[in-house]
Amino acid sequence: MTKVLLTTNHPAPYINRWIEKMNLYYDTDVLYYAEKAKVKAWKRFSPYQGEIISKMGFVKLTNYVSHADLVILGGWNNLYYFAILVYGLFTKRKIALFSDYPKPQKKNLKYFIKRIVFKNCFSAILCATQSSCQFYASIYGIDKSKLFVFPYMSMDVIEQDAIAMYWT
Repeated sequence: MTKVLLTTNHPAPYINRWIEKMNLYYDTDVLYYAEKAKVKAWKRFSPYQGEIISKMGFVKLTNYVSHADLVILGGWNNLYYFAILVYGLFTKRKIALFSDYPKPQKKNLKYFIKRIVFKNCFSAILCATQSSCQFYASIYGIDKSKLFVFPYMSMDVIEQDAIAMYWT
């Protein structure tokens, strides 16, 4: 069975829904950057069993990446996620980035670095909305074949056929 490693900033109800749906087709592990959200306090919420990245050593972290067929990064803007990205590229893992709607970026050095990383380091970008897909295509020039809708709320609208072909 295909092994998926999902990294995310914190446990959340939508993360549980993602994992429940993914577990129908894939063996899914989850790593959280933080134990809980700082600004969101869900009542009566039991997070999916996962590990906290900052509490594990580098060897354990690389072991998770080494055993994954696909790594889904919930960002690439911190040292842990960047280390996972670099190690994943080094070990030739498929790496996808999950993204909400990004903030517009001026065409400066930071923009060009992001464009290079988005185009060359990620096998796919999983976007929360269709408009996010359009943003990545038009602003960063990402090929539409690498963009998939991966919504927060309803996993039923995920482009199942396209993602299944990509993940297997």
